[in-house]
Amino acid sequence: MFETFNFGRVPDIYFGMGKFSLLPNLIKAFGQRVLVLTGRQSFLKSPYWTTMQELFEMHELNWTLTTVTKEPTPEIINKITHDFKNANIELVLAIGGGSVIDAGKAVAAMLPLQDKVEHYLDEFGAKFHSGYSLPLVVVPTTAGTGSETTRYAMLSEVAKDGRGTKQRLYHSHFVPKIAVLDTNLVLTCPPQLTAYGGLNIFSQLLESFLSFGANQLTDTLAFKGIHYVIRCLPISYKDGSNAPARSGMMYASMVSGVTSSNAGLGLVHGLAGAISGDFDIPYSLLCASLMAKTHEVTIQEARKYPEAYKETLDKYARVGNILHKSRGKSRDYYKDILNKATRRWTDQFKVPKLREYGVTPDHFSDIIAHTDFDNHPVPMEERFLKEILEACW
Repeated sequence: MFETFNFGRVPDIYFGMGKFSLLPNLIKAFGQRVLVLTGRQSFLKSPYWTTMQELFEMHELNWTLTTVTKEPTPEIINKITHDFKNANIELVLAIGGGSVIDAGKAVAAMLPLQDKVEHYLDEFGAKFHSGYSLPLVVVPTTAGTGSETTRYAMLSEVAKDGRGTKQRLYHSHFVPKIAVLDTNLVLTCPPQLTAYGGLNIFSQLLESFLSFGANQLTDTLAFKGIHYVIRCLPISYKDGSNAPARSGMMYASMVSGVTSSNAGLGLVHGLAGAISGDFDIPYSLLCASLMAKTHEVTIQEARKYPEAYKETLDKYARVGNILHKSRGKSRDYYKDILNKATRRWTDQFKVPKLREYGVTPDHFSDIIAHTDFDNHPVPMEERFLKEILEACW
């Protein structure tokens, strides 16, 4: 008997080198007046910015540009929607990393409403969003978040006088209409951004693979994505111009968004979400910092009750087996291989410690109190969360 499960929508996906040139024809299906969101400078300084302007002019598309220079906050989203409320925008095009794409989702969702976005956020919002949104087309320029295939926008509000928040603007209709993934756009991504994003992808794939909400379909996608990260991340880090490796990472990133949306995430992202409310730290970097120790502690605890957590331990061993092709070893052997690999990546990619961003042991209790990890496969007592934070500090 097959298990029962639900699986949400995904965008129309155009994947491969050269797909960027399809943008005008894809956009024209939704309208002529385009609001373009992009980041501070990387895309604007690339030849693809010039190419896009030429293509838009050729196809008689009217576009207006605005930039998102950091992780989006409610204030940023409210300002953009206010600034363009009378511009008769017909669709939103978001070109950039996960922050830009999340901002694009929020702007597309809020422009028709002309209301403050904080009223509609999970937990804190008092209003329910109908899901009606302007069409959204996204073009990722990094392989690091999978936001191009998720149904939510993550908005941050770093603490000023009290505790900050990182909350979702969520609806199944917020999945982008179209995602264009062109490997050419990530070939110049810097090594450190490549590394942090790659470790975040690996963490999302592994967490969704292990999640209570996982099913056969998400497992199949996540496991293949994990293969790609293991094979392609070290190459992409050393040689950013290696197009096959970059394509592998883009594919893994895209899939991580699908699996995390449908299976949920675990403790790594729970801790990262709690920390990001109080500290202005890139989310991918947080997950990269927390990943190795989190899974080491999880495996350590699961091993104490091998029958109760057999499926979780088996999944950890399957991932470890990808990292070490030898046959006939024990499950424990492969789990140890996984622990060693994630620790090695943390050192190899020079992932910063939490202390480098102002986190102190005095913050640990508050971080633990605000950590949500309902989908994590093994229950974690507060002392284990503290052990993780201490090791990453």
